[in-house]
Amino acid sequence: MYRRFAWLGFFANFIFLAASLATIPFDQAIYPDKKLSTYIAKTDLARLFPLHTGAKESTLDQEVFKQQLSKMNTKPIDSQGWYNEIVNIDLPQQERKEKFPYQIVGTEPKWGSGLHTTIFVEKDGKGLLLTTQKKQYYFRSDVSFVEGLE
Repeated sequence: MYRRFAWLGFFANFIFLAASLATIPFDQAIYPDKKLSTYIAKTDLARLFPLHTGAKESTLDQEVFKQQLSKMNTKPIDSQGWYNEIVNIDLPQQERKEKFPYQIVGTEPKWGSGLHTTIFVEKDGKGLLLTTQKKQYYFRSDVSFVEGLE
């Protein structure tokens, strides 16, 4: 009597498995990894927060930042070069420069993505390092979106 319901449940598991596997390409189409708009969609409350003692008093230029979001492209991360630049043993500790002395807070990712990112700003105000739970992405702009830098 219950055998047909047991087989129905057994085959329903395969339907759920197939549906789960089919959603992977759709997820990549809706939330692409290489697009900055996936990680930063809402910037109304965005502000710049200094993280390092060597960071200059600066503010985020909201208009330039919004314009540059669509223009920024992902760049490869040169982690070894960045590390060597920061931890230069020839310089005393006080003269070493932090690569990403600022953080942008108050942004929101694309709705439904479920992403939680930490956004660091490069010292020249042109680069963004996004840290997600799984990976890091580096985006670079042509112009600085931080006011108060030289």
